[in-house]
Amino acid sequence: MSKKHKHNRRPDFNPQSNSQAPQEDLTEEVLEEQEELEASEQEILCPPDCSEPKDDAEWREEQPEQEVLAQEDATEQLDEPQEELPAEEPQEGSEEDRHPELAEGSQGQDESSEEAPQEEAEPEQPQEEPAEEPMEEQSDEAPIEEQSFEQPEEEPLEEQPQEEVQEQPAEENAVGPEEDSHPELGSQEQEEPLEEAPQDVIPQDEPIQELTDEQKAEAEAQAKEEKARKKAERAAKTREWFKKHIALVVSLSLVVLLAAGLCTGHFVMTRNVAFIHSADGLQKAIAKGKKTEYVFKNDVIWTGDLSLDGVNLDLNDHTLEVKGNLNLGGDGFVGYKKFIWSKPQVGGKVIVEGNLTMTGTRDLYSEFTVSGQVTGIDLNVYGDLGAASVILSGNLDVEGKIDSMVTLGGNALVNGEVATINGGREVVAHGKIGRVMGADELYVYPESDVEAYSEVGNAYFVQYLEAPMVYVSKDANGNQMLVISHVLNADRYSIEISGIADADTVKKGAGDNTLYVLPDLDPGDYTVTVKPVSDQPKIYVSRDVTSVKVSYFVQLATPVFGIESGVDAEGNLAVTVNIAPVEHAAAFVVSVNGTERRINAADGAVSLSIGDLITEVGTYNVTVYAVQPSGNYRDSEKALKSYVHTATTSLSATASKVEGGVRIHVSCVGGQAYYYTIEWGEGEESKSLSIRSQGTETEYLLKGVEATSFVIRPLAKGYVENGAAVNVKVGEEAPDPDQGDSGEGEGQDDPDEGENNDDESIEED
Repeated sequence: MSKKHKHNRRPDFNPQSNSQAPQEDLTEEVLEEQEELEASEQEILCPPDCSEPKDDAEWREEQPEQEVLAQEDATEQLDEPQEELPAEEPQEGSEEDRHPELAEGSQGQDESSEEAPQEEAEPEQPQEEPAEEPMEEQSDEAPIEEQSFEQPEEEPLEEQPQEEVQEQPAEENAVGPEEDSHPELGSQEQEEPLEEAPQDVIPQDEPIQELTDEQKAEAEAQAKEEKARKKAERAAKTREWFKKHIALVVSLSLVVLLAAGLCTGHFVMTRNVAFIHSADGLQKAIAKGKKTEYVFKNDVIWTGDLSLDGVNLDLNDHTLEVKGNLNLGGDGFVGYKKFIWSKPQVGGKVIVEGNLTMTGTRDLYSEFTVSGQVTGIDLNVYGDLGAASVILSGNLDVEGKIDSMVTLGGNALVNGEVATINGGREVVAHGKIGRVMGADELYVYPESDVEAYSEVGNAYFVQYLEAPMVYVSKDANGNQMLVISHVLNADRYSIEISGIADADTVKKGAGDNTLYVLPDLDPGDYTVTVKPVSDQPKIYVSRDVTSVKVSYFVQLATPVFGIESGVDAEGNLAVTVNIAPVEHAAAFVVSVNGTERRINAADGAVSLSIGDLITEVGTYNVTVYAVQPSGNYRDSEKALKSYVHTATTSLSATASKVEGGVRIHVSCVGGQAYYYTIEWGEGEESKSLSIRSQGTETEYLLKGVEATSFVIRPLAKGYVENGAAVNVKVGEEAPDPDQGDSGEGEGQDDPDEGENNDDESIEED
């Protein structure tokens, strides 16, 4: 490269002004020339056959001689002050060692500002050369294009602040990958100014073109229009997003509201709750006295007596152990709640080494193990309660189990299990009771299991009233009416009609059936429910009901029939249904408690035997209706009659002396007794005991009894009637009393005499 090319620049070039000149002054043509120049420099620095960077010696061997001479001339033209500049000692073998002038050029103005000498050095004036003179070729490649402006010669850094140096365009200070491989070239290109651009390409002092008012207004209008368009697009996108995700937005809103509601509800629900983690925590909660419910988070052991007044205990399946007495005042529960707002349920455990005292109504859902005595007023036991004894002045309701004696002052409802109940006004047994003593009244339900009772004022064996059979018919005037079957021990029937607010009551009829004329109803379907009711609701309980639909049909006339019973030649029960003729009827369907039989109609009355269907005591509902397969007729309404089959108990008994008492053996034929009452002794020494029947054969040991004569009375229920009592002595067998249905054979009069003897002996007692 020639010297002329290295130092050629415009005479009026000002480094300060050039560094701050706006790049917008460049025309498109100048920018294109600059890009072509950079491409040419790239080809010079690394020709196509250049693959790896080469050191300085190799590069000198490959360069033409004129290029090497030009490089040496450039080194000789460096300013005198620059030669005297103090410089840092370069590392051995570095390129800066061999070519210091190249190092200065490659480092740029930032490094030169740091290494500049304190003395000011006047910049060397460049030689003016014609701008038209072309650059000398460096190689066989394309010549370097002219650059739009020349880089100024370096001036003293004291006059140029560092901030201005940093504001130089990136193109002036950037060093490409080729310059890193050849520092000599990079330094040279950084230092050498390019030839001056033609005056017609870049005007020297061309003013910046200003926009007119119309152009400014148009630009502002376009900007506003573009802004409005973007705003409308954003609004449209927002609306479209909400349309697509409206369900999600609503769901999220509901979730937020629900979470807020749950948090608020939880705070409200727990404002009176204390969470107990230890005995110290329990003591602090008692001291504050503001909470009404304690929720246990761990097992707690309390040493000494513990008194809790008006507090619910949610043990949360944990254990509270009190090494002393436990006093629970006021109403409340002890158990486990799955949630704070849920109802208590069975869970948790309480161990009391002393006594348990309760002064209010307490619901015990937890398992209680009390070493001493339990006292209280009203107690509801849903879990298990174990104690030395239980004394209650009020009522007892047991759904769980009590394995000790309960001394009762009020009423007791036992659905669970109790070992013994002593006293009480009214004891109702649905569950299991080992023994009841001294109660005023005892109600024994069919599903209960009361092993024994004694000194009870009145004992009642509760019966559930059977559901009646109900059919819809018409009276002589064509009115809709109900035909209700006979229900044992029922005194009236409660009738409810769907759509009618008030229920009606009809008194039980004197005959087999009860008729109830329905009110004048609008056409349609109605559901009528019939429930039997007794005047002794504690003994005869209404439980089962019957529902029928009421509608209007044109059909065959309802049959009229009767039931006859007797004994056939072989002594078996004979029951016959006699049916009067029905016009247009093809056959009759007879049903006995749901078992149907069919008999063809005839010109006159027809009869059907149903004795083989009467197998046990009870009420048999017999229905008859007429059928006609032809489509011109519909089946008739059902006619209903009830047949009641009963039996009477017949006892025989023995008494034998055994070690520790007397063993009583009772045999029962015919109807089965429910209980037996055994009486012995005379006058003030007379005693009695009622035992439950074990079936046909029953044995019972009277412990510690020395008596030798006993009276045994059967206690029957339902369709079984009480037979005669028997008198038995130790070592003798009581005779069989007379039974009405089986009175054949010899010795028929003996039971009568025995019965009279029993009556006389009872009167003497």
